[in-house]
Amino acid sequence: MADPSPQGAKSADPESGPRRAGRIGRRIALALWALAMLYIVVVGFASVVPQVFFREPEGTDAQAARLVDEGTECEAEAEALMDGLLERAGEHVAEVRPAATLAPYFHRWDARHAAYLRHCGESSSAADLRRLRYRLELTLRRFSREEGAIVHRLDRR
Repeated sequence: MADPSPQGAKSADPESGPRRAGRIGRRIALALWALAMLYIVVVGFASVVPQVFFREPEGTDAQAARLVDEGTECEAEAEALMDGLLERAGEHVAEVRPAATLAPYFHRWDARHAAYLRHCGESSSAADLRRLRYRLELTLRRFSREEGAIVHRLDRR
């Protein structure tokens, strides 16, 4: 008569030990493979996305070389970058320019800012300049879209 206890069932199937070890081994291999694939995907996105979407603008090398050659101080360059932003914003509002005229200016400004970062390094003023640049761009685009239309209607009267 067969032993109905769980211990008796284990002894009746001699392959349960190797079969169980094989299942555990496959699970471990599958987990390692999944981790390797996850690593490849994360590293791929981490390296490709910045190169595609956050490339340095053209002319950055020439701008950085100019800063080094002229011996420009970082504070003076930061002030010049800020003054340029504010001056351009004033011109844009005073002349009610279309939003399309902003892109070439901001492209040149981005190249100059990237050169500033390369020459002076990351600092709180660099981050503040970047923040000011993006906020001004959004404000000027909204102005062109909304308030600029009002100014154009008033000019036609």
